[in-house]
Amino acid sequence: MLTGIRLLIFACITLTSFVSSAGFHFEPYLGGALMGKWKSDDTKGDISMTELGLKMGYQAPSGFQIGGELQLAGSEYEKFLSTTETKAGLAAFGIYTGYQSEMGWRGYLHFLFASALAFDDTAKTGLAGNGLKLGVGYSLVSWFAINVEYHSMTYSKYKD
Repeated sequence: MLTGIRLLIFACITLTSFVSSAGFHFEPYLGGALMGKWKSDDTKGDISMTELGLKMGYQAPSGFQIGGELQLAGSEYEKFLSTTETKAGLAAFGIYTGYQSEMGWRGYLHFLFASALAFDDTAKTGLAGNGLKLGVGYSLVSWFAINVEYHSMTYSKYKD
């Protein structure tokens, strides 16, 4: 009898979460840069990046979303600091707004108000700045989506 009640409670909680279309929004993500460029006053190069992040916020029944984001990444910068390739770690914090349609299409805009790069070089160089991220995607199932994003970051503070 007790096992049957536990099974009924588990089924109610599980089925209710699939029917629900509004409330707390929790989205972990994993991504990679297919193409990236960086430039400074007199130098430029390519970037490769793997990122891990988390978006948390609220999604209204109409599909509109608002919340915050934490993004962590490991990256490699070609021709940075007069070397062939320099590795760096990235951490960024920001806010986002977006829309998720019932058909699975999504669009969003992020403002990353704090972003920091820490380079793996002998001088322990660091950069700080902010930027925007614009994305579109499609949610195949409620727990999996494929997105394409455009990032534009500006780093104006330099530390060595």
